[in-house]
Order: sequence, then C-alpha cells, then structure tokens
Amino acid sequence: MKHLYTCILFFAAAIALAQTPVDPWKKEQLVKPEQLAEELKPSNANKPLVYNVGPMGQIKGAVKIGAVSDPKGLQKFNEAIAGISDKNKAIVVYCGCCTSQNCPNIRPAFQSLKEKGFKHIRVLEIEHGYVEDWQGKGYPVD
Repeated sequence: MKHLYTCILFFAAAIALAQTPVDPWKKEQLVKPEQLAEELKPSNANKPLVYNVGPMGQIKGAVKIGAVSDPKGLQKFNEAIAGISDKNKAIVVYCGCCTSQNCPNIRPAFQSLKEKGFKHIRVLEIEHGYVEDWQGKGYPVD
C-alpha cells in the first residue's frame, strides 16, 4: 500500500511539473513596473519599445497588439516587429491578464522576438495583474 501512495504522489508531481510553463527568459530579463515607468518618462531619450500583447489596459506609448496566444494576434505582432531594423533596440512585452508567470501571451511574443534576433528583450514583471501592478500605482496609461 505504501508503494501505491508513493507512485500516486510521483505521478501527481510529474503532472504538476508538466503543466508549469517554462520561461524562455532569464531572471535579469524581467523589468519591474516602477523601473519601466521610470524608463518611459518623457526626459528619457532611450525609451524602450513597449508592446501590449494581451487583452488588458494600455500603458502610455505602448503598441497595442492584442492576445498573441491567438494565431491572428501573433501574426499581427510579427508584422509590427518586422519593421524594426535595429536588433539592439530595447523592447518590453507585457500582457497583464494574469501574472507574468502564468500568462499565455508573453511567452509566444518573447520567443518570436528571440527567434528574430532581438538582443534586448524584457518582460514586464506582473505579480498580480495590470490593474493592480500598473494602473493602480498611478503609472502612465492611455
């Protein structure tokens, strides 16, 4: 009986691990909301390009793409980034429909940028959601 419980526990752990999304970015490629808000101030000459790749609210100055977990949304995103010739341009993607850890939209966007050779890609680190982590803190919105 003890062996059966061990097998069940092992099986449950394997399923949980299989459902945990693997992040294609490194920890240093996450940007906190307060840091991005600072980078987007009008006085900053080196503002990153920001892409909203989800269904949530709009950060001021971001390019609204929509959900890239949908093939049409991913195609729209790929068309938008096709015009960027400088592969060293700083780019930030965000969604905010949920936490960055669980978001179905930022992984395909990040992966697409990576595959196209962009070197300075970051993900806005959303711990709770767009409303709480960006809008609720008074950061700039459109």
